[in-house]
Amino acid sequence: MDACTHEVRLNQWKLIIEQCQSRPDGQSARQWMAENGVQEKTYYYWLRRVRKEVYSQLSDGSTFSSCNAGKKNSYLC
Repeated sequence: MDACTHEVRLNQWKLIIEQCQSRPDGQSARQWMAENGVQEKTYYYWLRRVRKEVYSQLSDGSTFSSCNAGKKNSYLC
């Protein structure tokens, strides 16, 4: 996967992960995934990738882009 494709997919999955983590109270992640056509294995694969990406940015001292400024990044939760 080239860098551009990786970045696009990573950004798509960041949105999916944010949507899942902001699901209604009382709804499990598994229920949300079933309703939204997201495979559980794929979701957790990309959750790990996103967490690694965020961790590497934090350890490198990199800053998040301005579009993420002020947003709660719940990927590490």
